[in-house]
Amino acid sequence: MKYISSVNKENCKKAAPWVVAVTAVVVLLICVLCLAQRVRVRPGLLSALPGPEDGAPLIAVEAEEGNFPLLPLRLFAESSVVASDVSPLSEALLLFGEATRSALIVTERPDGIVFYGVMQLERKDKKALASGKLPKRWSELLTLPELVLRNAGSGEIRAANLAEPIYFETRDDRIYLAGESRDVEAIRKVSAGKAAGMKRRWGLGGRAKGRVLLSDGGVLASMAQGADAKKSEPLVFEAAWSSRSGEGEARWRVTGLDKKLNRNLTRGIKAHDWSKERTIVPSPLLLAFGINMPNPGRNMANLPVWAKSLAENLTKLGLKDAEATRILTGPAVFSLGGRTRILWFELPGMLLDVSGRGKAAYKLIDLFWSRAFMGVEPGPVGGFTRGGASDLPFSVMAAANEKKMIIGLTDSFESRSRETEKLLDKEKKAIGWFFADFPMLGKSLAEMPSVSALLSLEDEERPVDQAAAERLRGTLDRMGKLFIVWDTHNSGHAKWYK
Repeated sequence: MKYISSVNKENCKKAAPWVVAVTAVVVLLICVLCLAQRVRVRPGLLSALPGPEDGAPLIAVEAEEGNFPLLPLRLFAESSVVASDVSPLSEALLLFGEATRSALIVTERPDGIVFYGVMQLERKDKKALASGKLPKRWSELLTLPELVLRNAGSGEIRAANLAEPIYFETRDDRIYLAGESRDVEAIRKVSAGKAAGMKRRWGLGGRAKGRVLLSDGGVLASMAQGADAKKSEPLVFEAAWSSRSGEGEARWRVTGLDKKLNRNLTRGIKAHDWSKERTIVPSPLLLAFGINMPNPGRNMANLPVWAKSLAENLTKLGLKDAEATRILTGPAVFSLGGRTRILWFELPGMLLDVSGRGKAAYKLIDLFWSRAFMGVEPGPVGGFTRGGASDLPFSVMAAANEKKMIIGLTDSFESRSRETEKLLDKEKKAIGWFFADFPMLGKSLAEMPSVSALLSLEDEERPVDQAAAERLRGTLDRMGKLFIVWDTHNSGHAKWYK
């Protein structure tokens, strides 16, 4: 008996690790299944909406938990280019911005720009609509709103700030909105299974809370290929993000860019270590864009199409081909900010900052002042040994030292932009980047009406234009700061913050 007991104990000791391992695996599987049940991907709301017409430009948005891109879309809707066509859209966007989950499509038809979308309704909002009233928050967002019921669960939303009504229909826990009644009918057919909904498999950010797709419908490719072009692949921009309290991060990519056009635009451009760059920008800074200019070698024809005209102008000014190549090769930063004085008024300034151009930079600065400005003698600029600045007939600066060259219309600059340097510190391999301080840009725009009045032939600005400008400034002020990085030829990342 003692022998049997000892054998059992030995077998138990050997089996114990396997029992523990199997139990751990089972527990792990249960946890994974429970987690998957909680975070499983819900069917996209876009599938409840009809797709756009073939070849039509498109903006498609799907968002939840406060990630609807309200401010960028309102900026689009309130721009003077499209405002006359989409007057209801700007106000409708406010309603989508309040939804916990929503999807929106904006597209173009021969008769103009149209929109339609769907959003998840909270119980209290569903109850209000069922009783013929607008949800409380919607009433606060619209001016003197009125709900006009046509049938049970459908009708029109009218308001003093809506040039045209917004059509709606409720179904289950959703409300469908559209700028045209025919789109409500099209949505109804999708819900009834009589028509297909929009099909889109998002390819970025598996757990992203917001997504957007922008398509040109093949317009750009058709222009590049000429009149004899066959059906062109659309240029598509896609982004996915998550944000909270006005701050967030995103990934983006571009597909469908015509091969010939892509080659002409990005030929020779390579990634650069921006963490080592010390940028010079106007102060205060509004916008900045950095790019690693390509080296064309001995043949200027190897330059991207947008850089060839720059090379031609440099050689016309007096630089040799090799010197022009040196100027156009390497990191360059173009920025907008500060101020430049033109006669008796001021405008935002602009500045070009390039690094490591050597003797070619000295020669360009000398030619700039002797030929472009007909021998004006510039005053000295601190930290630079060649060139300088002048304020006649307007504020202009062109100077160089052993490491840097700056040229622009500005009367001041920061020798080091700590904000952009902090952002670039982690970008050890990127083709280019973009920075925007939208509140500062809005503040700068607020100072522009006096300039408009000086140049206008009319005594006063039109009230409608003034109101649109005020809305634009307000939108910019709420957008915070944006930093976009161009990682590869067709993809990158971005972040925004206050």
